[in-house]
Amino acid sequence: NPPAAGTAPSVPFSYTNQATLSGTYTVGIGGNYTTLTAAVADYNTKCLAGNVIFELTTTYYNTSTGEVFPIVINQNPTAGPTKTLTIRPAAGAEVLMVASSGASASSLIKLNGADYVTIDGNNTVDADQKFLIYNTATVAGHAGVWISSLGAGQGATNNTIKNCQINTGISQNTSSVSSYGIVMSGTTLSGTHGSVSSGADNDNNTFSGNFILRARYGIYS
Repeated sequence: NPPAAGTAPSVPFSYTNQATLSGTYTVGIGGNYTTLTAAVADYNTKCLAGNVIFELTTTYYNTSTGEVFPIVINQNPTAGPTKTLTIRPAAGAEVLMVASSGASASSLIKLNGADYVTIDGNNTVDADQKFLIYNTATVAGHAGVWISSLGAGQGATNNTIKNCQINTGISQNTSSVSSYGIVMSGTTLSGTHGSVSSGADNDNNTFSGNFILRARYGIYS
């Protein structure tokens, strides 16, 4: 509390200026961030001063390289139409993000009520999908990308998943272990699609140009 009028404070007031994010950052060996996990952790805690791009520069992103799955992108209160986040391979790069067989990752990337996020597999040089999201977990109800609402009025909005190759490692005719290439829901993901929770206010999200294979459900909303 401030001191009474006319009374000097015994200890000077102090404030910490939090660093902001804006611009392009490389993610990989020798980059601005070694892992996408670290880059996203920074995004989750810092204010955005402009559009942010995380460019993936190396070939493999997995637990052996320090990733922790799922990589959870939280709702950043400063995100908006001019303060977006884009995750994409660097020019000319082909990227594989993979959770090894037997892992318990519910998804590799989770948009946890996040807004204005684009995951783009186009590396600006090659025409094909150059971001391979491969979740070979054996847990029922796993996904490549999970878009999750935090509740009414707290949905994930204005997000785009495009030009990615997504593989969940499950045969399409295997009903005992359901999987989802892209799933848009609430906070509950289940191996039984009827038990996946509804995602309140997950609005204005776009999925385009993705190649989804070995998933029981390609896109489930």
